[in-house]
Amino acid sequence: MVPRSLSAAAVVATSVLLLGPRPVHAEVSVNTDPDGNYCYTSLLVEAGEAGIRFWTPVRAIDPTRVLNPDGDEYGDGPPALVDASGEPFPLAVWSRGSGGGRYLVWSRWEANGWRPAGWVHGLPGPFVDRDPVLVAAPDGSVHLVWWREEGGPARMYWSRYLVPAGWSQPIPVACRSSDHGPAHAASLPFPPVPVLLADGRSDRCVPVVPTSVYSADSGSNGATTGSGAGNGLTDDPDVLP
Repeated sequence: MVPRSLSAAAVVATSVLLLGPRPVHAEVSVNTDPDGNYCYTSLLVEAGEAGIRFWTPVRAIDPTRVLNPDGDEYGDGPPALVDASGEPFPLAVWSRGSGGGRYLVWSRWEANGWRPAGWVHGLPGPFVDRDPVLVAAPDGSVHLVWWREEGGPARMYWSRYLVPAGWSQPIPVACRSSDHGPAHAASLPFPPVPVLLADGRSDRCVPVVPTSVYSADSGSNGATTGSGAGNGLTDDPDVLP
């Protein structure tokens, strides 16, 4: 089974609890079978009128199944999620403030609960890491892209998940606007080269969950392969050198 890339708005199972006007709470939690074996990850969101608090539990369940239940106290950003049928199970990355900057934090589901949250790359700032996106490639590897603000224009960075311990060193990647619409493409520095599709907003690339993962290693005909994109994004993206 190919792992799936998920966002805070589109997860394996998303439920809306109609509880009337109230602040919106949400949780990322794992669902298990009666024997405690992992089944799938859910993002449960209450109905309400205020902004979503992604880290306030909705259900009274085993607390080990809920990811980062104290995250709203830290002002944590919304999670990027990827759900796989094997290692690394569900894996999550989000931003957290520290010392005047914001840095990426990660966790993954293990046999008996969520791994304690840890920094993806330590605290090498000060700068702002934001808008993380997790990409599950067809070979099962998991890749992270995000924006980093270091006092100038934001740059997109890439890192690969190294099972089970952590992440490769961050590497900046190219990002450019399409000449034919709002779609963008970013090349990731590993073969074959998946391409992340992103919306263009205010003349910048904003990472979103990719609707396609394309390969530049497509054989002798040079054709780009992959599934078609949706949501108004081009289904013939550029693959950057």
